Amino acid sequence: MQALRRILALLLLVLFLPGFWALLSMNTVRTTVVRTEFLQSVLADSGVYQQVPALVAAQVAAPLRQSDLPLTPGQAEAMVVRLLTPEQIRLLADPLVAGVVDWLHSDRELPQLELDLSGLKPALARELPPLLRARWDALPECTPQQLRALAGTAANSRSLPACRPPGPAGEQLWARLSQELDPQQLLAPLPDRINLLQPEAAPQAMAHLQHLRNRYQTISRYLQWQWVALLVWLGLLGLLGWGRPYSPLGWIGTALLLCALPLLLAQPLTGWGLDQAGARLAAGVPGPQLAVIKPLLGLTAGRIAAALRLQGLWLALPGAAAVAAALVLHLRAQAGRPPAARG
Repeated sequence: MQALRRILALLLLVLFLPGFWALLSMNTVRTTVVRTEFLQSVLADSGVYQQVPALVAAQVAAPLRQSDLPLTPGQAEAMVVRLLTPEQIRLLADPLVAGVVDWLHSDRELPQLELDLSGLKPALARELPPLLRARWDALPECTPQQLRALAGTAANSRSLPACRPPGPAGEQLWARLSQELDPQQLLAPLPDRINLLQPEAAPQAMAHLQHLRNRYQTISRYLQWQWVALLVWLGLLGLLGWGRPYSPLGWIGTALLLCALPLLLAQPLTGWGLDQAGARLAAGVPGPQLAVIKPLLGLTAGRIAAALRLQGLWLALPGAAAVAAALVLHLRAQAGRPPAARG
């Protein structure tokens, strides 16, 4: 009968151990990652906020290039990058992160993944006049032939000429142009909000996020019972492995150590898992955004691995103590038995 109980305990240990590896890992990831403070910290430390201004600048400059703004694409983007600092991006992004975390725990619609740039327009309007003046001053002086052509054509009030008339005539032309080049009108095509997902990629990415939330909420409901399940499992192992008073300690300690082992070796596992998530996400995210996300995933993998190792340590310590106690009790019991009984 005792041998049968040990076989059953061994089967219980082998069959349920992978499930508890998964439960402990998922619960640690859930309680670590899906927190507003964690995500905001990872975004700040991964350098994402340093890369976002250039990404946003390209989207901001696109409608400006289609308008009559007399700036080159590079000048328009440089102006936006100079005004949109990483600190401002963080202030704009923190509420988005909090909204996404709240969305994961609710049945509400996903908040719009947009940056509110309405506060950027006044700064751009102040920046434009000196920038336009610098571009005007950089124009070459008109040749006599260009002056005749310039005098014979109607001045386009929304663009700079190819050359600058010398002397007072140039200043008079600039005075007229500067009145016509109204910064507010030039910036009218600029949207107040920038969507972080490009329109062609948004449906796929949104579908992936919705699927992720459904899976997360389903798993969370089961994970609420993981510690109860773990205690029941350990209790059954102790009962089935009962042979001598110290036997349950050995079974329970061994189970805890085996649960802790993959958590202590978490770095390659979490790196592989997030690589797979990144590959799936790449299908719905354009290249520039993906270049920002990849270092974010790398830093997240490292922090998840650290949390998993800490969880593994908390399991390994009582497990090692239980195994050590069982071994000491076993040796004491052996020492107290007569030599004939030991054999």
